[in-house]
Amino acid sequence: MTALDDPLLPAKIYELIHRGNAGDLAFYLDACRGAERVLELGCGSGRLARALCAQGSFVLGVDCDGLRIALARQHLLARGCGRSGAGQLALVCADATQLPLASAPSFDRVIIAYNTLCALGSDDAVLAVLTRAAALLRDGGELYLDVYLVDPDPEQQVVAPGEGRVEPLCTVMFDGLRVDVLEQEVGNAAAPRAFELRYRYLVASDDTPAGVVERELRETLRHWALPGPLLEQLLGRAGLSVFARWGDFRGALDAASEQLVLGARPMRGQGASRGRAR
Repeated sequence: MTALDDPLLPAKIYELIHRGNAGDLAFYLDACRGAERVLELGCGSGRLARALCAQGSFVLGVDCDGLRIALARQHLLARGCGRSGAGQLALVCADATQLPLASAPSFDRVIIAYNTLCALGSDDAVLAVLTRAAALLRDGGELYLDVYLVDPDPEQQVVAPGEGRVEPLCTVMFDGLRVDVLEQEVGNAAAPRAFELRYRYLVASDDTPAGVVERELRETLRHWALPGPLLEQLLGRAGLSVFARWGDFRGALDAASEQLVLGARPMRGQGASRGRAR
């Protein structure tokens, strides 16, 4: 099998062009320092989960994309957790809206990173995930999440309706391949908070002339924007109380922030919090 035929090629390309946001790795490592058990919902190929495991936690990574979970397992075999001083990492391919609830809460931290909630497609799906997260957190446990910051008005159009221009996004090189990535935004007039990002991956061996395409892949990511006030309402309905807000993982949330970062605790266990001083 050549790199062009690799069944994990779509997941590998996705991993290379979706590397997280500046400062998110350090933030989540700090938020989970000392936690025995961490649940990451939307773990993808395991970028954060591996780092949390290496820090010493048991980490359960959940993602609904089978290729990304398979790539995460490949990384785990290559690098692994369980080395001296490290924790353990388990990976599950599952829909986070349908996660079975344990008989007792079992996690010290739940993280939902890198706009994962915005990929769920509806407020009902977001509420379902947050409700499960709250139920799986131990008393005194903490949930951390980030979403891109949008207008607080839920009726505000996030992306202009219709199909935008197809634009070159980047070129990535790996495994002897060259991949030119094209991106197109598609807005929805009937659902102002819904939009799509459509990708075309033009793949060729890195020694072929520019412009030659040996394989083309397409991927569509559906997004559901979550204004901050609405997201906090959903957290409350799920039994979670927001205790901290940040902008871009650096500090205070302000007009220049591009990411909204929230910390929340189960309402039933706020008095027993073991969270970091803030």
